[in-house]
Amino acid sequence: MSNFAEMASLEQKENGVDINVTGEVERQKVDAMLEQCNAGACSCCGPEFIEQLDGIGVEGQDGDVTIHVKGSVSKDVIAEKMSMCDCYGN
Repeated sequence: MSNFAEMASLEQKENGVDINVTGEVERQKVDAMLEQCNAGACSCCGPEFIEQLDGIGVEGQDGDVTIHVKGSVSKDVIAEKMSMCDCYGN
């Protein structure tokens, strides 16, 4: 499991999943990670997964970042993807 996944807590929402990351998290690195995911340039978010999404938003600052994953995805799927992800900080 990646360090990023270990810092995160997931909350299932009606229209997706919120990922709250606290601690040693940098907003700039989260933004860069999500750019890779949106472009399909990472190994964890394949085209099938991206097609399920209506969008991804980010808010917060260093030390407390929330990622809003919108679409027909579950908390379990997000947890699985995060456990495979090595995009944070790369």
